[in-house]
Amino acid sequence: MVPSEDVEGVPDTVENHHDDPVAQELETGGLEDEDEILADSQYWSSFWAVIVGGLLYVITLLFWRRSSSLFLDTICIDQVDPARKSKGLFSMGAFLKSSNSMLVLWDASYCSRLWCMFEVAGFLRSRPDSEKPRLIMRPTILGPCYILQTFTVFIVFVSVGLVPDHTPWVFFAFQALVCFCGFYINVAAYRNYFSSIEKMQAELCGFALQNTASDCCSREHKLPNGDKMICDRDCICKCISAWFGRLDNFENRVRTEVLSCLTEQLTTQFFTYRQCVTTMVPILWSFMDTGSAHVRLSQKPDHLPWLMGAREMARGFAWWLGVAPVALLAGFRISFYLRRRWNCGRCDFWLNVPPLLAVVVVVAIMVQLEQLCFGAFRAKSEFLVNMLVFAAVVLPLAALLFGCVGAHPGMNRKKAEIRYSPRSPSS
Repeated sequence: MVPSEDVEGVPDTVENHHDDPVAQELETGGLEDEDEILADSQYWSSFWAVIVGGLLYVITLLFWRRSSSLFLDTICIDQVDPARKSKGLFSMGAFLKSSNSMLVLWDASYCSRLWCMFEVAGFLRSRPDSEKPRLIMRPTILGPCYILQTFTVFIVFVSVGLVPDHTPWVFFAFQALVCFCGFYINVAAYRNYFSSIEKMQAELCGFALQNTASDCCSREHKLPNGDKMICDRDCICKCISAWFGRLDNFENRVRTEVLSCLTEQLTTQFFTYRQCVTTMVPILWSFMDTGSAHVRLSQKPDHLPWLMGAREMARGFAWWLGVAPVALLAGFRISFYLRRRWNCGRCDFWLNVPPLLAVVVVVAIMVQLEQLCFGAFRAKSEFLVNMLVFAAVVLPLAALLFGCVGAHPGMNRKKAEIRYSPRSPSS
């Protein structure tokens, strides 16, 4: 509640919940004393940037496509005609050698499938000794997590203008509930992801052909119409013998080179700083709305609207590029240390809470730091300089933590960098 002076026809207090229609009426309704009614603590906002940004996000997600060509084995190799399928399988070496990079959509079952290990090992084998293979791993679980995280932040910041703040406990309870539901699902997924990497390393260290699965064998070599299908395992074993000399050479390569490459990709490329700020972009949209509202609505002679707008933009970049990544990084680290799953379902449920609390603690600390910067000094800049100081603290902190710490101990690039040893002629 913001105190006001007594004006005929106007109540003694003006409720301000950022986009209050009453406040808008006072600001734009032509009252002569409106600037006296709205105190300096007025915090205006709007929804244009959030709405337009959300629409563009959805449109880009659904309709934007890259124009580069790719080879998708399931589509490009005939899956019905046995003769054509055999020729396609035996031509995989040429396809892999002609490819500049390889994109792997990874899940926990990936390393137990013979066809997948055959393709990865074949791609690494086709690269020159002096070239580091461009193998790109994209865990399938992270895509939904990214979208859910963006949606959660979007709902939280939209609620700033929709939920009345004359009952603060309702406002904060709603935001807490949204954050808990959205981020709890992500935390559970991240813990499962870190656990699956450990499982993958154990599987590949003891990799053996006889322990791998093949789709044709699981179908008992029968097509949906009942016709007999060729055995992929026989074709793949013949290709392995031709490319690697012996089957045990292939197994040794999987236990060493493939293991190192997959571990590097799944750790160093897990939720990078760029991916983090991409998912948190609704934070910037919200501050853009606040800044534009200050520029448009503030009419007091002693106020400088453009400096107020610039101040909100500085705050937006500090929270978007600095505070949010640091908070998420703290949650990722705790998720990694608590990656082991418990047999007790209730215990495992509570293990997802500490990462959430870590995010809350970091945000609370950053709020206090921001308030400290606000009260440190006041120049004739509408606190713009204060927020630039705040940004100058949190932005390098985020860059330092992501560059030197990371969400996973193996994410330190200097430690995780894989140097491929020269291959002997016999391999």
